[in-house]
Amino acid sequence: MKRIVTILLLLAASHLMGQPFNNEWINFNQTYYKFKVGATGLYRIPQSTFAGTQLATSPVQNIELWRNGKRVQFYSTASSGVLGASDYLEFWGEANDGQPDKVM
Repeated sequence: MKRIVTILLLLAASHLMGQPFNNEWINFNQTYYKFKVGATGLYRIPQSTFAGTQLATSPVQNIELWRNGKRVQFYSTASSGVLGASDYLEFWGEANDGQPDKVM
């Protein structure tokens, strides 16, 4: 009887899964920067904001914007290469809606 219960428990346990942390999209070999958005709207990040960070020397084609684990499209005045002194990034930013916490 104990063997049957043990086997049934092992079979039941094989179907269990842990909860997602909602950070599965993160590549831990990359550097990330946070840009706070206070309200939903169009935002412009000038090149001067990137000064002193790795983004100042990163080509535009290697920059990605993320929100809630999904990529955000952005417009850049430079089509490729490093941003110049008068270049900027523009994107549609949305205020925090608590989406990652709804599952909790």
